[in-house]
Amino acid sequence: MRKARSPANDVSRREFLLRSLAVAGGAATVAAAARPAKEVELIVWANFNEIHRYIVDLAPKYTQQNPSIKINCTLFAQRALDEKVAVALPAGQGPDIIDFASTQVLPYIEYVQFAPPDAVNFVKKNMPDAAFRECSTAKGELHTFPFYVVTSALYYNTDHFAEAGLKEPPKNLDEAAEYAKKLAKRDPRGNITRAGLDLRVAGGGFGLTEKFWVLVMEPNGVHVIDQVGDKWKAGYDNEAGQKALQFYIDGLYKHKYCAIDMKHDAEAFGLGVASMFCRESWVVDYLAKNAPTLKYGVALQPRGAKDWCTLAATRGFAVPKVSKNQEEAWKFIQWLVNDENCATFFKNYGWQPWRTNVDYSAAYKERPALKTFQDGLKTQGYRLYPYPQTPPAIEIYTRMADRLAAAFKRADLADNPKGIAQVMSDMAKETNQILADNNVLAK
Repeated sequence: MRKARSPANDVSRREFLLRSLAVAGGAATVAAAARPAKEVELIVWANFNEIHRYIVDLAPKYTQQNPSIKINCTLFAQRALDEKVAVALPAGQGPDIIDFASTQVLPYIEYVQFAPPDAVNFVKKNMPDAAFRECSTAKGELHTFPFYVVTSALYYNTDHFAEAGLKEPPKNLDEAAEYAKKLAKRDPRGNITRAGLDLRVAGGGFGLTEKFWVLVMEPNGVHVIDQVGDKWKAGYDNEAGQKALQFYIDGLYKHKYCAIDMKHDAEAFGLGVASMFCRESWVVDYLAKNAPTLKYGVALQPRGAKDWCTLAATRGFAVPKVSKNQEEAWKFIQWLVNDENCATFFKNYGWQPWRTNVDYSAAYKERPALKTFQDGLKTQGYRLYPYPQTPPAIEIYTRMADRLAAAFKRADLADNPKGIAQVMSDMAKETNQILADNNVLAK
């Protein structure tokens, strides 16, 4: 027979159950509080090797500070990224962040998310030059977060200069050509073994046009496209444009201080088979890693007949509308460009940050050549200019690159002003057709 329970026992049992439930509930609350936030993976598409390395190297630090955020960065060759974006964004696909030139964003402006107020305020505070903020805006809204700036400078081999009796870098393009003649070396058959001034003569995409524009067009008062009101037209089908092409043709076939069939660019300079060339700040990082004993200097771009200037193209980060992690993406972008990271970026990865209110003394101490690039942002009389802010600009430069690459291979253009004029005229017709196709050709 079961023993009858007393009222006291029932009370004790109820208290036990209530206390157990309370403990269980408290444990559940603690477990809920300890449960990590939903994990977010930020997908980044990078355009340059240095940017890819920078993001990959810093990602663990950001994840340590933000355990729920993982960073996945993929590097694409420049043309490959252009093609991928052109297909992905209109199809409603894409990453959370794209490393892009602000001008490259313009054809896809309807597919990118404008920056939130905190990002806009950060840019206004830390990038005070309103003219260049405008290059990252459309309809008054910030579409690309400015991070680094593409400016060019003249690299010159100081040992080669000493050997040729040259004591300082050339001040203008005419002097640069004279220096190049003295610096160039040839073998017994007359083949160039060392370029006096290396000219960008190959390579796909708009970069080839950009280098031509920067070295011999803009300093001589020639624009790729001229703005007329809110429309544009080709700006180089004229005598000044013809002289720009002639500078390259003379260097390749008349004065012969450079050749098509030799190494070019940073590789050539690092190997000592080029005495001078113009390029961006990333080359300092490249030389530190690949030619650490090379003795060289860096000077601001040589003057042209009309101007002393250089391109200042803004590159940064865009967030596509398709991203489901926009808030996290903008936070990560701002972290990438804080004071500490900007200083690290310049010193260890070479590209030039847009921010001028950061202490870069450690970078200058380790790599003095970097200082010339930052000085260029504030040198009196040294004009900085952006890419034309119109959607077809990149297509125009890319099509020009194909025509320029073909022209550079034509030895028959030497001492052939009519031939050079025809090349520029045909190229300008294509430029104007592209503008017309986009309804922005000035009448």
